[in-house]
Amino acid sequence: MTHKWWILAAMSSGMCIIFLDQTILPVALPTIAQEFSISELGMQWLINAYLLTLTALVLAGGRIGDMFGHRKIFILGMIIFMLSSISCSLSQSIPWFIFSRAVQGVGGALIIPTASPILLSSFPAEQKGKIFGIYISIGAFFLALGPITGGLITQYLNWRYIFWINVPIITLGLLLTYLFVPKSERRDESFDFLGFFTTAFGISLLIIGLMQGKEWGWTYWPIPTMILCGVLLLLALAIFDRDVKDPFIDFNLFRDQGFLGATLCVFSTQAMIALTIFWAVYFQTVLHYSPSFAGLWAMIANIPVMLFSNIGGYLYDRFGPKLPVVLGYFLSITGILWFVFVPTPSTPMLLFPVVFLFGCGIPMIFLPCTAFTMSIVPPNKKGVVMGMNMTVRQFGATLGIAIFGQIYMTLHGNFFAMNMARDPTTATLNPKTFEGILSQSKLSSAVMKNLSPDVVEKITNDYLQASVLSTQIVNFSGALLTIGGLICAFFLLRWGAAKPSMK
Repeated sequence: MTHKWWILAAMSSGMCIIFLDQTILPVALPTIAQEFSISELGMQWLINAYLLTLTALVLAGGRIGDMFGHRKIFILGMIIFMLSSISCSLSQSIPWFIFSRAVQGVGGALIIPTASPILLSSFPAEQKGKIFGIYISIGAFFLALGPITGGLITQYLNWRYIFWINVPIITLGLLLTYLFVPKSERRDESFDFLGFFTTAFGISLLIIGLMQGKEWGWTYWPIPTMILCGVLLLLALAIFDRDVKDPFIDFNLFRDQGFLGATLCVFSTQAMIALTIFWAVYFQTVLHYSPSFAGLWAMIANIPVMLFSNIGGYLYDRFGPKLPVVLGYFLSITGILWFVFVPTPSTPMLLFPVVFLFGCGIPMIFLPCTAFTMSIVPPNKKGVVMGMNMTVRQFGATLGIAIFGQIYMTLHGNFFAMNMARDPTTATLNPKTFEGILSQSKLSSAVMKNLSPDVVEKITNDYLQASVLSTQIVNFSGALLTIGGLICAFFLLRWGAAKPSMK
C-alpha cells in the first residue's frame, strides 16, 4: 500500500467524523432532553450550535488552509474536534453542552475544506475522479451508519458514548496524517477580513434572532433588531464585496442563471433535510419507538444516498442537470407529503415510503447541482465555488432548523394551550409547565405526580394531539419549500451537458 492510499485513509477519517456527527446525535435527543429537562428549543440548539459555527467559518477554513498549509490546518481541526467531542460527553449542563457543540463546528470548519485539497493533490489526474468517489462513498456510509449507531448506544449504553466514537477515529487519522501526508505549500493570498466578519456576524445574528424568537417574544426589541441587522449585513456583503481582489464570497458567479438555479436548489434541499431532525424526535416521543428502532428508520433514509448517487450522475451525464434534479424533487416531495397525510402509521412499514423516497431524492439533487456548478467555472474559480457550495449547504441546514423549529414550537404551544383551555379540569393550569411531557423530562414528571390520573391522561392526549398536528404542518411547510426548489430547477437549470460559461 503506497503513501497515497494511506493519505486517503487519513483524510477519510475526517470525513467519517463529520458525516457521523450529522446523524448520530438526533436519535439521542429525547433521552438527553429527559436527563437535562430541556425544551424543544434546547434540543434544537444542540444541533444548530454546531451547524451555525460550521456555516460561519467553513469558507474561512479553506482560505486559512490556503494561507498556512492544508496539512497544518487539517491537524488543528481534528484536534479541536476531538477535544470538543470529549467535552460534549462530559457535559453537566446545557450551556456547557451547547458551547462544546459550537466548538465542534469550529473543528469541522477547518477539516472539511482542507481534506479535499490534500487528497486531490496526492493522486494523479487520471485517478482523481475515482478517488473522490471512494472518499464520498466512505462519508455516505458513515452518514447512513450514524442513526442506528446512535440509537443502539443510547438504548443499551449511554448517550454520552456517542461522542467517544470520534476519539479513536481522530487518533488514527492524526497518526496517519503525521506519517504520510507531506507538508502543504502556503499561498501568498490576502484574507478578506471585512467579508469574513460581515458573513459571520450576519449569519449569526439572523439565526440567533430566529431561534430565540418565540422564547424571548417576537416583539421584544433584540429579536427584530438581530434579524434586521443580520439581513442588512448579508445584503451589504453582496453589494460592497464584489470589487475585492479575493472576495470571501464571489457574488459575480450568480450572474449565470444556471449557477444561481443550482445554488438555490442546493440551499432549499439542505434546508429541507432539517425535517429529519424533527422526525428522529417524533418517532420516539409520538410513535413510541425505541432509540435503536428510530435510528433504524433514520438509517433507511440515508442508505439511498449511496445507491442513487450513481443514478443521478448517469442522468446528469446523459441529459444535463435539469432531469435528475426535477426527478429528485418529485421523489422527496412525495415522501414528505406521505408523512403529512399518514402522521401516525398503524404499522412501521407505512413509514417506508416516507424515509426511502425522501432519501432517494436527495442525491439526485445534490450531485447534479454540484457537478454543474463546478463544470461551468474556469479552473481558477473551482476552489472558491467548492467553498461557496459548502457554505450554502450549511447555511441552508442551520436556517432550516431555525425556521422549522420556530414553526413547530409556536404552533405546538398554541394548539396545546387551546386544547387545555377547552376543558374545565385543565383550563387553570399553565401549559408551559408540561413542556417535555412526551420525553418524560424530570420537571414535567414531577408536576404530573401531583395531578389525578384522569387529568394526567387528558394533558398527555392534548400534548400528543398538538405534537401530531404541529408536525404535520411543519412537514407541509417543508413540502412547500421543496416545491419552491422544484420551480427553481425547472426554470433556471438547463437541458444538456454543461459547458464552461464563466471567465
